[in-house]
Amino acid sequence: MSDPLHEALDALQADLRAASGPISWVKPGNIHLTLKFLGEVSPTREGAVREAMAEAVAGLSPFTLRAGGSGVFPGERNPRVLWVGLRAGGPEAAALAARLEAACGARGFPRENRPFRSHLTLGRVRARTGLEATLRRLQAHAEKELGDMRAERIVLFESRLHPAGAIYTHRHEVSLPRGVA
Repeated sequence: MSDPLHEALDALQADLRAASGPISWVKPGNIHLTLKFLGEVSPTREGAVREAMAEAVAGLSPFTLRAGGSGVFPGERNPRVLWVGLRAGGPEAAALAARLEAACGARGFPRENRPFRSHLTLGRVRARTGLEATLRRLQAHAEKELGDMRAERIVLFESRLHPAGAIYTHRHEVSLPRGVA
């Protein structure tokens, strides 16, 4: 992500944190756009993921993503995830995610049952009580744009859960080759 977008996401999280809601916040440096969640992948299968990544980006060009808008998943009655959406680049991200889903599926990885929804996760709700002020603050940001970033590569991350938050290890990356889709 671009530095200005990281700074804007950090400022947004700081504003939401001030409401003292029961949220487990994603560290600003760990905020990312997930194209495909694989779950546990054995070391012997990592090569297949790398092949799928290369296949998914073949012929694509880098594109711009504009972060803006905010909300909760799955909905306001039972919020579990606070997120920022994409105001631009969402269709391109969805197309890339679909290509990655197909390439991984062709290699025997389980397919996702839910439709892809491009978003950046800010935090996860730990409890419903005491959440109201945080949700009001989030709603106040629903129309704000936070900044742009250039999608130039996809990255395979290993995620390890830790009491202080997820620890991400960069395993592999593939650049979008600046081709024509």
